[in-house]
Amino acid sequence: MAATMWLHGTANMKITEGLIAVLQRDRPEHLPAVLASYREHGVVSSQSESALGGLIGISNAQLGSIKTRFSGLCLLAVLVSDGSTDLFQQHCLSWLRALQQTIQSQDPLPTMELAVCVLRDLLQYSSQLPELAREIGLNSIPGILTSLLGLKPECHLAAMEGMRACMSFYPRACGSLRGKLGAYFLSKLDSDNPKLQEAACSCYALLPSLGSGFTQGSRGHTEAWTQQLHCLLHTAHGILGQLYEGAETDPVQYEGPGGELPLPPLSERDPLLVLQLRQRYSGVSQSLSALLSSDVSVPVRLPVQSVLSLVCRALAVTPNNIGWLGDGPLKALVLPSVHSHSLHILSALIHSAGARLVQFSSSLCRLFAQTLSAWSPACDTTLPGQQRAYSALRVQLYNTLELWVKVGGASSGVLQGTYHHADVLLAHLIGDITTGTDTVKLRAGKSSPELAGHAGKAGGRRSKGSDLSEVGTQLQRKQDAGANRDTALSAVTGTRQDRTGQDRTGQDRT
Repeated sequence: MAATMWLHGTANMKITEGLIAVLQRDRPEHLPAVLASYREHGVVSSQSESALGGLIGISNAQLGSIKTRFSGLCLLAVLVSDGSTDLFQQHCLSWLRALQQTIQSQDPLPTMELAVCVLRDLLQYSSQLPELAREIGLNSIPGILTSLLGLKPECHLAAMEGMRACMSFYPRACGSLRGKLGAYFLSKLDSDNPKLQEAACSCYALLPSLGSGFTQGSRGHTEAWTQQLHCLLHTAHGILGQLYEGAETDPVQYEGPGGELPLPPLSERDPLLVLQLRQRYSGVSQSLSALLSSDVSVPVRLPVQSVLSLVCRALAVTPNNIGWLGDGPLKALVLPSVHSHSLHILSALIHSAGARLVQFSSSLCRLFAQTLSAWSPACDTTLPGQQRAYSALRVQLYNTLELWVKVGGASSGVLQGTYHHADVLLAHLIGDITTGTDTVKLRAGKSSPELAGHAGKAGGRRSKGSDLSEVGTQLQRKQDAGANRDTALSAVTGTRQDRTGQDRTGQDRT
């Protein structure tokens, strides 16, 4: 046994020597694969302190030079992930200082992204050690956040990943910078970069938890969450008011507490104002969905009626309500996007409120049927093998329907009773599940040249048959074998969930 352990230790030392040889040759293109293989051997967790000290020294030396910093970060990532608790506690603070210096150096984007990944691991592991976490929260987090806020524009996505790690693992320590962080995230809410906008929205949803442990405790967290939710509702209603101007018979004025978010004003003279409003609604709705889906550690009161009213208002306007004068065509163009983001809000509400939405089951079922009817082509001339119009939106709606049936079960009200909206919903489900049939029209006329040469033979009495060359032309067209498959599958899944929920109580609709 002792001999086996000695041989294993010797092998690990030799493997470490091979890694050091690679590190000294400064070939960063091979480093990720080599380090992955090194981790697979499990060497770090079984190495002696002297051997690991050599790796730590190499990592520190490489972090000090811009030419070798990426290699140093790769090695540091392995040490942080696989090192022992004692090793981590001993070097954590010095590693944090080195990472902060790397962030301040404004290195190329790959280096900054890797530095943020290592930072996230450091913060996650350190938050599990109370004494170390207390020191980092007091002395390191504010400086790290300040450095991340100062990164250049091409690194903003990586910066927000680092900010999210700080806010997730050290929310109390971030309280002093809540204002600056909020302004930073709001400035990215209108970004035309989807990943940047999504990161800003998810980070903005974490703001209510910041600093809540110092002064007001859970009460401050609850109040901040509620205030932010109402501000988002105010802002969303304001955007819809501009987008739906002239299309609503009775515009809604939100009367909840709070006011709109301090977003920069948009120029009403801009010919593409509608597109900017759509982009802003995208950001606000994503922020609202993220806030509703966030894991709140304090009791909060969810204004279900207010959120549901926003969704109903957004989905109430259809292409038929929008005129074709002025910017009407642009509004009709962006309407599917507005409805799509509104359905995301509804999904987040269903996840958050759960069975408490059962009292609104009739309204939800009517909403599903009305929205499907609104996004059904007036005259569907789609041929088999072609994607139907509005299929992406219908897929999303069926997914939301499936979620509601899972949550509400037999009380969801879907396809139950003798209501008109139940018949409408059933008709849409059947229409999307069944695929169209390919038909060919046969017209009496001249026979094809091939048949003309066989006159008088068996079958020659078909002199008034169809023109087969014309039939061949009809059958020869470009087709997509998978067209409308996603719509049919989502409709089937929604129907199956509804059937499962009803079979539990025997309340199947006939």
